[in-house]
Amino acid sequence: MWIPSACDIITGTIDNKERKEAIMISIHNYVCLKYKHYQAVLLVVLLVFLTLGAAWSQDPGNSASGKGGAVSSGDPDAVQAGIGILEQGGNAADAAAATILALAVTDFGRFAMGGEAPLIIYDASTQQAKVLSGVGRAPLSQSAINWYNVNGIPTNGDMKAAPTPGVVHMLMTLLEVYGTMSFERVVEPALALLDEGGPSWYPRLAVTLRKMVTTERNTTGSREAKISAARDRFYTGDIAEDLEAWYISKGGFLSKADLAAQELYLKVVFKGKAVYPPVDC
Repeated sequence: MWIPSACDIITGTIDNKERKEAIMISIHNYVCLKYKHYQAVLLVVLLVFLTLGAAWSQDPGNSASGKGGAVSSGDPDAVQAGIGILEQGGNAADAAAATILALAVTDFGRFAMGGEAPLIIYDASTQQAKVLSGVGRAPLSQSAINWYNVNGIPTNGDMKAAPTPGVVHMLMTLLEVYGTMSFERVVEPALALLDEGGPSWYPRLAVTLRKMVTTERNTTGSREAKISAARDRFYTGDIAEDLEAWYISKGGFLSKADLAAQELYLKVVFKGKAVYPPVDC
């Protein structure tokens, strides 16, 4: 398998007959994806392959090769976040989550924790593709809808155009359903980047992520229950309250009720056929 690192478009041929998991992430509409057993693959933005064998690791560079798995994204630090998780025994879902969390730091302006990220995961053993549609929703308020009907959806960064954050729900569901590690473990690389210092929002995001980690630690029960509790703190707890106050201060419409109503669609059935959420190709 050959795959370039830290670039926008990735090509590779899969010729290993072992079981594979593939995760394909669409961020900021850079998408074109198709993956199937024994086929060539063309992906954009982020790809994580992982077989049942040992994970492959190599420092980010212009090109690399290996048999166990690969991570590619637009930033070397984000690549290393995913590779580090594979080296620690994580699977493709764990590595993808770590990479996306790191990209929220390294690629801010093109992608952020308050944004959206549809994800497609393909399991060659079952020959099934599933979509985690990390897409936000519009405000529930009828007055907000009436405003849109009169004025349209604004541009130029107006907070009235903001949907609910979809990526956090997607990431936590990815870990809960398909991952093997805790949120605390996969968020470590992103927190390390934030702790190095940077723009004024770095410490604020670090505080939010650590609140979720604290909730996960303090929740009893299974790994899945702990991750679910951390997600709930973001969408229904004090983090949601802080977000609501911030949206209002910026002239936006979103409320805590909107955050609590955030859902993750795996697929929609239309005329008897499964239709996955739209991804631009």
